[in-house]
Amino acid sequence: MRYSVKNRIKTFRENTTVTDTDFTDWEAVNTGTANVQVNKITLEPGQGLPYKKLQPNVVWESPIQIVILAAGGEVTLTQLIYKEVKEV
Repeated sequence: MRYSVKNRIKTFRENTTVTDTDFTDWEAVNTGTANVQVNKITLEPGQGLPYKKLQPNVVWESPIQIVILAAGGEVTLTQLIYKEVKEV
């Protein structure tokens, strides 16, 4: 099977819970100047939390909780969305 992939990039500056279920791989990176938490893991500026190399036919179903711990905190979330390419 062949798959095409698109990425979706979102930036969060407020506490939120991401509940999308149409993606596979994802990575959250602290792109701000203050600590943040992603799924209860504290990330310092520049640190990331990767969930990569999942199979394209697997979808992520758990919420992703983002907590901004102080002013200047920012999380950039990249999600990969795979679609099967139909052979003709």
